[in-house]
Amino acid sequence: MSGESDWFEDLEMRPFNLQFKGSLHSDQTSNGKRRRDEMQAIRRALHPQILKACNLNPLLKRIAGSGFISLRERGFTMGTGIGARRWDTDWAKVTRRDLEFVPFVVRGAQRTLTCALDLRIFWREEYRGGILRQGSDGFDIDSRIKGIIDSLTVPPHENQLPDDTSQDPNPFLCLLENDNLVTRLSVEAYPLGLPPVPEEEEGYLEFKVDVQVYSDESDSTI
Repeated sequence: MSGESDWFEDLEMRPFNLQFKGSLHSDQTSNGKRRRDEMQAIRRALHPQILKACNLNPLLKRIAGSGFISLRERGFTMGTGIGARRWDTDWAKVTRRDLEFVPFVVRGAQRTLTCALDLRIFWREEYRGGILRQGSDGFDIDSRIKGIIDSLTVPPHENQLPDDTSQDPNPFLCLLENDNLVTRLSVEAYPLGLPPVPEEEEGYLEFKVDVQVYSDESDSTI
């Protein structure tokens, strides 16, 4: 490695996808605990898939294998003072309660990773579409789109985690440091082709999101 400006160039990678099958209710529900549990269930399902995506890139594979160690140990330094520019010396790790979350797509002082997302949702609706309206069963899909994006992101507050996280992976990989790193989002909604199974929960959906990660020059400050 020749220096900070070259480091992220090695993070360009081919597209990958993340998938989930399970329940996600509307954020309009009064049951906040259920909402937190469902979003964490999505994060748990995506964690090993994100780790697998890391292993597709030799540089990320080494970093992930070391537990996302501090880049400071690789000879990089971090600025000081209020508003100092950051060179992701901790890979944007953040602790929420007892979990150390590690985002995949991060904003750095000299180089920023961004991503484009192509989201396909399969839900219990007779006809294709329904993105901007409720389904015939009251299935509010636009709020679930927001829930999916939130579940791709490091929880901004501890109160967005369920009560029990003792069995969760640590460190815990999420796709996004925050959702403003998404440069493009496309959404398609389709009816689920197979009939419901007897044990299927209310609010069941399936989604697949194709992810393309980009490496961009940045003069951002953190």
